[in-house]
Amino acid sequence: MAKTPPKKALKPASGLKMKQLSLMSFFQPAKQASSPLKRHPESDKENDTSMIDTPLTSETNEVVSSFAKSGLHSSPVKPEKERNVESKEVKKEEEMKEQKKEDKEKEEKKEKNVLEGLQRKIEIEDKANKEITYSDDMDIDLTPSESLLPAKAPVKARGKKKISYAEDSDSDDGLRIQRKRKVVESEDEDDFKPEDDDDDDHMSDFVAESDEEVSTPDEASDEEGIEEEPRSKKRRSSPKAESHTSKMASSSNGASTSLGSKFMANSSYTSTGATVSKPVAKAKPTKKNFEKENEERYQWLVNIRDAEKRSPEDPQYDPRTLYVPSSAWTKFTAFEKQYWDIKAKMWDTVVFFKKANMMLAGIPEMSFEYWAKEFISHGYKVAKVDQVETLLAKEMRGGSTKEEKIIRRELTGVLTGGTLTDLDMITDDMATYCMAIKESTTEKGEKIFGVCFVDTSTSELNFIELVDDDECTRLDTLITQIKPKEILCEKNNLCSTAVKIIKFNAHNSHQIWNHLNPFSEFWDYDTALENLVKGKYYDAEDLDDYSNFPKVLLEAKDNHPVAFNAFGGLLYYLRTLKLDTSIMSLGNIHEYKISKKGSTHMLLDGITLNNLEILNNNFDGGDKGTLLKLINRAITPFGKRMLKKWVLHPLMKVDEINARYDAVDFLMNDEPELRVDLESCLQSLPDLERLIARVHSGTLRFKDFLRVVEGFERISTMFKRLSNYELGKGGALKKYASQFPPQLHSIISSWEDAFDRQEALNNIVVPARGVDEEFDDSTEILNSLESQLNEHLKTYKKQFKSHEICYKDSGKELFLIEVPIKIKNIPNDWQQMGATSKVKRYWSPEVKKLVRELMEQKETHKTVCENLISRMYARFDVNYKTWVSVLKGVSNIDCLIAITKTSETIGFPSCRPTFEESPSGKLLFSELRHPCFVGATEFIPNDINLGGDHANFGLLTGANAAGKSTLMRTTALAVILSQIGCYLPASQAQLSPIDKIMTRLGANDNIMQGKSTFFVELSETKKLLSNATANSLVILDELGRGGSSSDGFAIAEAVLHHLASHVQPVGFFATHYGSLGLSFLNHPQIRPLRMGIIVDQGSRNITFLYKLEDGSAPGSFGMNVAAMCGISKSIVDNAEVAAKEYEQTQKLKLHLEEQNANKLSLGLQSDFSWYYGKYTLLENDILRYDEQVKQNALNSVFRMINTL
Repeated sequence: MAKTPPKKALKPASGLKMKQLSLMSFFQPAKQASSPLKRHPESDKENDTSMIDTPLTSETNEVVSSFAKSGLHSSPVKPEKERNVESKEVKKEEEMKEQKKEDKEKEEKKEKNVLEGLQRKIEIEDKANKEITYSDDMDIDLTPSESLLPAKAPVKARGKKKISYAEDSDSDDGLRIQRKRKVVESEDEDDFKPEDDDDDDHMSDFVAESDEEVSTPDEASDEEGIEEEPRSKKRRSSPKAESHTSKMASSSNGASTSLGSKFMANSSYTSTGATVSKPVAKAKPTKKNFEKENEERYQWLVNIRDAEKRSPEDPQYDPRTLYVPSSAWTKFTAFEKQYWDIKAKMWDTVVFFKKANMMLAGIPEMSFEYWAKEFISHGYKVAKVDQVETLLAKEMRGGSTKEEKIIRRELTGVLTGGTLTDLDMITDDMATYCMAIKESTTEKGEKIFGVCFVDTSTSELNFIELVDDDECTRLDTLITQIKPKEILCEKNNLCSTAVKIIKFNAHNSHQIWNHLNPFSEFWDYDTALENLVKGKYYDAEDLDDYSNFPKVLLEAKDNHPVAFNAFGGLLYYLRTLKLDTSIMSLGNIHEYKISKKGSTHMLLDGITLNNLEILNNNFDGGDKGTLLKLINRAITPFGKRMLKKWVLHPLMKVDEINARYDAVDFLMNDEPELRVDLESCLQSLPDLERLIARVHSGTLRFKDFLRVVEGFERISTMFKRLSNYELGKGGALKKYASQFPPQLHSIISSWEDAFDRQEALNNIVVPARGVDEEFDDSTEILNSLESQLNEHLKTYKKQFKSHEICYKDSGKELFLIEVPIKIKNIPNDWQQMGATSKVKRYWSPEVKKLVRELMEQKETHKTVCENLISRMYARFDVNYKTWVSVLKGVSNIDCLIAITKTSETIGFPSCRPTFEESPSGKLLFSELRHPCFVGATEFIPNDINLGGDHANFGLLTGANAAGKSTLMRTTALAVILSQIGCYLPASQAQLSPIDKIMTRLGANDNIMQGKSTFFVELSETKKLLSNATANSLVILDELGRGGSSSDGFAIAEAVLHHLASHVQPVGFFATHYGSLGLSFLNHPQIRPLRMGIIVDQGSRNITFLYKLEDGSAPGSFGMNVAAMCGISKSIVDNAEVAAKEYEQTQKLKLHLEEQNANKLSLGLQSDFSWYYGKYTLLENDILRYDEQVKQNALNSVFRMINTL
């Protein structure tokens, strides 16, 4: 026993005991680091096994350091004897001394309060993390920092030390934390040589078991009253003490001091309160010898190779794997084999390994989510290896081999940026996709893409098969819509065009590419089907039994083989992440559609989404100024995701569009109180769509399950309120309300009293009695054992005639019998476990046996509780389809409220558009303003009239910066808003449903895809010409500017002629080619328009009116704009002279052409000649052609002839 010092002093914590996750992901052996620190629990502090989840401030460090320098011992200063001093100087001197003494006492008291505050913080954090136990060793932090502990704090003697492994080329010199402290002599911890019998039986402090840490013989006392001897006295211990110490050291080396051995009848286990042992010291090898031996032992890490022994220079090198030679494997300890077995398969992944007596970079386990999120946000993959059993469970399991003697650890999950499921790590309400893609060719040689993508947060899986052109137009649209974060593909499968499209249009932050090996990893059709059956995601009797497969999946299997191949690649990857079972068994699988002839939704292709800034702006890729940002006023996260689908796929059917407007009018004007009730309910809902997916996977915390139950209870209440209103005029609101299943109330009411909700807030599962029989039986056993312990305590109080006897817990030593030291007749069979200056603590044989039974029953009860949660989740998951149906209705109602809010704030004047079915397009807007500038009071409105009785195409000319592009974008956005169901910033709006919006805007090259400005222009134009119809809205802005003047003019004229004469959609064609208007002067489908300006010829200033007018602009006024931009007057004057000379030459050329040529343009002459030839051959049958394009062209030609 330690001697009690004569003076009681405040004893600081000598270390911060922290539960660790070891960040073991380095690429070279690390250099040896300084010793970990041990924490000595404070006196009378129960469950004092805390950690600090945030670093101490520099100010705190300074305070603690100052305490260390003073030894943290502040003995009371004896009052000085009063003196009779006659001299005034002596009195003054005495007063000064008294003042200094008071100041010193105040300072010491202040320092003491600071330290006690730190200790209280540690205690509070202990209690907040009762279910987490921390390893005794404090790992080296990622950044150097000065020691957080006093320099003279006592430090636990250390035994052998594990080897560390580095995963990057950086040296650990910068990570070393220098600590000046005195340590009891022991074998050197800076030099470690693995032994054959090395296991972690002796590492009870590394095991996540229960609320407290296991006390070990060499730990310091956990009582304030138990004082350790000063270091100087310990060094001068008597031979008798040395003999005792040697015996204890021998015992600790020869046998495990595991938790099970503590409760044996013949146990010689020494409690926390016993004297600190002093291991036998060994010869200390030099640091140089250690480094040499370590370097030789891990030579195979110098020149790394993958699992197939390929070097990084090899084109087939696989950076995900690492080759570990058999010679190194045989030298590994059992724990090292555990680690390298996992790490060798995840060489490109940051591995957090729950082990803390190696040299490593480590973090507290409770900070895992934070650090994992940090790594993931920078594009890394993160793997987590957990202990899957406690020390007591290992003792109960037993084991004979070295591998069986250590704690079992398993890979419990791999986290990547595209597959996150933990809601604490997901920062975006929008879906994040992981996409697998497979490219193939059809029998006709066409490109065909199979795509399968999943949102792991909701377990929603989609697939699509695309037959595409050489420019991968449809793939471009798909990628722009879903913007995948993570991409899976076969090695060397995708063409360069597809790769460039994905890289340019996918998620704008840290894309993750996974190139999988064909067949073995990216499963083909047959392998995917086989694994789908063998995975037992759906009940199947044999490999040919598909009866329980989701119908959509069977559709893909039978009719979309390339998409099913992509599904195979995704299935393999999900299996490596241990996500396959939770996602596939849910069956939330859909066929995704981006466009289809006869579709009920408008098509917005990838080019249009980018040009009109629907989802992301062209400035920084954010959502500021976008259409989605304008209208996404949904309240719930799942409502926001649904509204994005509304924006990407506007409606086309007039009755469905009007139903939405009826709902908006109903909420905005007829029933404002109903809207208030709905908003109040929606604001209290969590992200239920993601939470119910976690319920199915069984990974949800129980307090979050409580949120799920309460959320559906609120929805049930909302549904009851809806039924109190007359929804006859509610339009779409009535439709969505009908999606609430009638059995919702009865299902959710069954959960009303299923468990204790107050306990659930603390993640504790306490089902109501009778809900779970197994839990009730286990709880009864626990209560019985505790009752027996209480009865024994009453007996002891009566036996020793003392009411001061009580139970006390110390670490993991529970129910210690605390007896006042004045009681002397303690039975001989009582085992002393600790002592202070006032009390002693014992285990009686009866109590010791009961405590053992109690701990085993708690272990069993823990398993019962885990199984109970699984059973409760399974019971809830039975109604998954009901929950999905409910949430679909709620999300649609949320979207209706969002567009209602937007309609209210769209500005004045605003209107509800009217729609009419028409075989061709029609647009009529009066006083239309840009919807994203509703707050701009000076925005100039414009009237737009295209189609119907007017020309379909507006040939728009005007000065630079006059507002042409803004006008065209405003028109396109107004069409999208109107077909979503939102009011427009206009006084009047009439239109026919538009099936596509096709755009060619701006003059941008694409370096990522290797395309010049002219190439981008023509590529977009080609897609537009191939897909536009008579019901489309087409917008072309300055086509041909990327080439020479002659080439650009010719292309612009040919494209405009084809669109206006053959396709005849509605739209705008903006150009600076003034002479282009002369080519279509009498074309009935082309209307010349311009943006109004006022020009001051003297000053060359232009006043932009931003007003649309009839007629062609007299020029582009480039010289005026150049002067306004500040270009030198002499340069502008010279440019104007050159422009006039060129203009005179062009006018003369045109005059000669008009004299010698027909007034019909060359394009019209060509069309007319072709039709005339057909007419002479087929006579009157020409007018019976069914092709709409040829009919439009013929009618245009005949009308033009009549005009001439």
